[in-house]
Amino acid sequence: MLLIGEKKYKMLYELTYKKLNSSVQYLKFKKHSKLIDFIDENCIGRNKTVVWLLSKERLSDIFISESHCTIQELLHRMLVWRTTGHYSLFEHKNYKSAYKMAKNMVQDNDACHLS
Repeated sequence: MLLIGEKKYKMLYELTYKKLNSSVQYLKFKKHSKLIDFIDENCIGRNKTVVWLLSKERLSDIFISESHCTIQELLHRMLVWRTTGHYSLFEHKNYKSAYKMAKNMVQDNDACHLS
């Protein structure tokens, strides 16, 4: 017999990953460290050749960098970025493209509009 509240839900770290000139991948990780390991394995040695855009559901912050090491540091150090949920990591050929995507992602946010 299963009582209400006894059901165990597995919290996952989900990642939507779009590598430059490739199709989108949807991945799930049981541990935060595995998410970071995946980013490291797929981005190492590519600093300054692509620009990454990182976002997380329910956060208004969008992080853009040409250094995957900086992204990893953010994921390690900032508590809000260490919680389970859905993350997105997109590669862009330049900052202009990444900023355009970021603008599209938040254009419905009231903070983006001048009064």
